[in-house]
Amino acid sequence: MKNNLISLWSASLYAVAGMCLLPLSGFAFGESLSVETFYGAAQKDLLKIYDEKLGKTDIAGVNIIFSKTLQSGIVLPNSQRIVPEFFGMFSVGTGSESVSYTEASNSWRRTIKLDADILTVSALGGADLRWWITDNFSVTGGVKLGLNYTDLTGTLVYRETGYETDRFSVGSNDVGFVYGIGVGGAYKFNKNHSVEFGLDYMSFGTQPKFHAWTDSERVKKQSYVMVSLGYKYTF
Repeated sequence: MKNNLISLWSASLYAVAGMCLLPLSGFAFGESLSVETFYGAAQKDLLKIYDEKLGKTDIAGVNIIFSKTLQSGIVLPNSQRIVPEFFGMFSVGTGSESVSYTEASNSWRRTIKLDADILTVSALGGADLRWWITDNFSVTGGVKLGLNYTDLTGTLVYRETGYETDRFSVGSNDVGFVYGIGVGGAYKFNKNHSVEFGLDYMSFGTQPKFHAWTDSERVKKQSYVMVSLGYKYTF
């Protein structure tokens, strides 16, 4: 009796413009695993050292994504489909930046140089809608949220005429939230193999500290525009 009521309810639902819901079939899911490379263009300067900025530190890395896609969804009049998708993602990225500051006169010179390396590790979950435009090509749009670990490893080198060169370690790490919104697409070569691409805006809540002598300053919260390209295997 319960199954009959569910089937009757599913079959009677129609959206505007002739759209209808496919039978849910017990909410069956398809599963897939993706491996992507990404490049993230930083939107903010990392920090300022004296009169120089440690500028926008881009990152690059790898995403590993496990997805579960609902087999049923919305069918459009031309047989295109829109289906919900849920995923978990593990991401690792790195970047580096250098800046130097110099003061000099006829007989005196002082140079301060900072080399900084960034490591980001994120674990996220998210959801999107996948629109199958053809049997082989689909586009997606969705959101993601998770936790991020950011490590700032820096070396500060201080040189001044008449003094020995000093070298300091200036890095630290922090944990915070990360969230993003993005769009993408996939081309399916056959039942199991696809190539994927994406464009995301990601905001990181982590702020490692920069230490120099007795001074301590947190770097700015960073945002990135990320492009990605990868391979997807559907089980």
